[in-house]
Amino acid sequence: MEEIDIAKDERDLKRKLSVHVKPSDMGTRIFAVATAKGSSLNTTLKIPTVCGDPICEGVYDLVRDCYIASGVEFIDLGSIRIRAYITMEDMFRWEVPTPIPLLLLKRHWSDDQKQQFENWKQRFDDSEYDIAFLQLQEVY
Repeated sequence: MEEIDIAKDERDLKRKLSVHVKPSDMGTRIFAVATAKGSSLNTTLKIPTVCGDPICEGVYDLVRDCYIASGVEFIDLGSIRIRAYITMEDMFRWEVPTPIPLLLLKRHWSDDQKQQFENWKQRFDDSEYDIAFLQLQEVY
């Protein structure tokens, strides 16, 4: 059997991938979730769907119309008017939504959103908590 060169495959795949950021009237809804590093403090959080489809993997509760996350608390930071996608050369109309990194979130947040996030985040010591984001593509 022929030896597989994974490093070469990954390099060639990366050359074909492109990341795009596009303005969007529908936008991306952002929730920040604080998770305790010592999991005993984490509980089941029910994050409202807010008329959106998750970009990140998440558990959807159809009965309660919410996403389920493990953590200590979440905050709804509202929307930003961009979306990010990955496309691949030579693939007909293949476009996959991708999460937007914090650097871009902060760049597109209003001053109020930035202040709201910073005030909320200050309550969680970096040595004890992780902050992650659930992002939804608003659909209506």
